[in-house]
Amino acid sequence: MQMDSQNVNVNAQQGNNPPPWLEAFRQQMAESFNAQLNLVVQRIDAIDQRTQQPAVPPPPPPAGPAGLTDETTTTTGATEPILTPLSDASMATQPKRPKHALKDLSTFTGKRTEWPAWKDEAIGKLTTDAAAIGGPMEQFSYLRSCVGGNAAQTILTYVQSKRATRTGTPQDLLNYMEDIYGDTNAEERANNRLNTMTQGKEAFATFLPKFERTLAEAGGGAWADQVKINTLKRMLNQELRRSLVYISVHPTAYNDFTRTLSTLASRLAALNTKSTTTTPTPATTDSDKMDWEPSMNKAQAPTNSQSEQKRAQWVSKDTLEKRKNNNLCLRCGGRGHFISNCRLLPAKPPQQDQTKARVTKVKEDDDITVVEELGSDTESGKE
Repeated sequence: MQMDSQNVNVNAQQGNNPPPWLEAFRQQMAESFNAQLNLVVQRIDAIDQRTQQPAVPPPPPPAGPAGLTDETTTTTGATEPILTPLSDASMATQPKRPKHALKDLSTFTGKRTEWPAWKDEAIGKLTTDAAAIGGPMEQFSYLRSCVGGNAAQTILTYVQSKRATRTGTPQDLLNYMEDIYGDTNAEERANNRLNTMTQGKEAFATFLPKFERTLAEAGGGAWADQVKINTLKRMLNQELRRSLVYISVHPTAYNDFTRTLSTLASRLAALNTKSTTTTPTPATTDSDKMDWEPSMNKAQAPTNSQSEQKRAQWVSKDTLEKRKNNNLCLRCGGRGHFISNCRLLPAKPPQQDQTKARVTKVKEDDDITVVEELGSDTESGKE
């Protein structure tokens, strides 16, 4: 090799042409270099084109629940969606949805009394978490998933028809269920209750929520404040209405008026409680008590000096006849003794008026009892 390189140098110095093998090698190297250079240039141009032009996003999947990408035809001729798994690439291209801000919607089972509250909850959920749920068809399916029991069977045909045509929206489903479970006469009934509603003896703190709920059901939320105030005034009890007389200027705003009434009601309740606990109970004397009571089982309380001995109870003529026929004590109705041995004091007749009243007079002996009827003229001293 050293000899050949020396010959090459000698020939080059002498101006001779390079050998053929060297010329072929140089040409081969030049062609290989040009090919690699062209390949690099093409790659650079492709990269430049991709960076300069925006990437075209893949076509979005059809509207519907996640994974609903195809449909099939049943034997009846109707088209129904089928679930096919999405590829990793298609899932990666879809934008990430935000998290739900509210809790999941509760299940509606078809009770009419629960429909207004559930409908309001559904509207709030769809309004707040619309982006987290998805498009209209996905919201439609989400709303359907929160209906169970008899209500699910009731709306099944409607839901299937909307899914087949892909035209279902959550508002359409709510309107359809409103026609079924809504109360079209609720406002009229609430107005009728407002016409007859009164506070009575009920505490104002308990009565006010009932009034406001009835007012809202009657559509009174849009009424003027003065109309609502006058309606509430008409329902107040006399005590609370009289307390308003001492207020020189009544509030014109409904909320201020209800706060004023709440303050008055609480003060009146405190005043009534205080007066009840501090007022002494007047002492009653024996002369104020009635000597006759209608009860057949209790003996009358003792009077005057005979404080330890009880008094027999005044009874009717029929009762005396029954005691006499059964050989019972005519004074107390007990067995084994007669009036002379009875431990009770004689009964006192009830107080008589000047009108014609029939009373029974009992003549007491040891073995014989005589029952007489006397008129009021005889009792008053007339013969």
